[in-house]
Amino acid sequence: MPVWRSVAVCLMPVAWNAPVVGAVIAWSTVPTAFWRGFALYGMQIGLEELVVMLAVGLPLLRILPRFEPFMRLTRHINLH
Repeated sequence: MPVWRSVAVCLMPVAWNAPVVGAVIAWSTVPTAFWRGFALYGMQIGLEELVVMLAVGLPLLRILPRFEPFMRLTRHINLH
C-alpha cells in the first residue's frame, strides 16, 4: 500500500470522530454554549486522534502486512 493511502486511511477516523464526538461532548457538558464547546472539543478530539493515528496507526499499517501470522489470520477470516 502506498504511503499516501496509508495516511488517508489514518485520517478517516479523525474526520468522522472529531465532529461527532465533539458534538456529543459539547451537548452533554455545555448545552448553553454548544457551538463554542463543539469547536473546542472537536478540535481537541481531532488533534489527539490525529497524533495517535499517525504515531501508532500508520506504523502498524506499514508493518502488519509483512507479519505472516497476521496475514494468515486475515486470510482465515476472509479480510482480503
